[in-house]
Amino acid sequence: MMLIKRPAGDTVTVLRSTFGRPLFIGCVVLLAIVVFGSLFGGIYWRYARSSVGYMLLPVLGFLLAASCIPIKGLSTGPRILGGRVAATSLLYGVIAPILEAAY
Repeated sequence: MMLIKRPAGDTVTVLRSTFGRPLFIGCVVLLAIVVFGSLFGGIYWRYARSSVGYMLLPVLGFLLAASCIPIKGLSTGPRILGGRVAATSLLYGVIAPILEAAY
């Protein structure tokens, strides 16, 4: 008896759909950490910002974009939402260091 039903489709689609949900949740959680850390973080956020916001978040955004956007069986709503979260994660990693250097 199988406890977890295997999704139908070829191996690539199954892997993309399997990794898509945890990457999406990881990006949303890290975006929330970045937003609340920048607002209320204080001294701790000054040291954690470069590793979390400038390296980890863009990498997760790139992996989310690579795994979520090209899935053919996924409806357009989750695909658009995943693309927006991925784009926000990628843009934060690019724009935030430039804005920080401007101050």
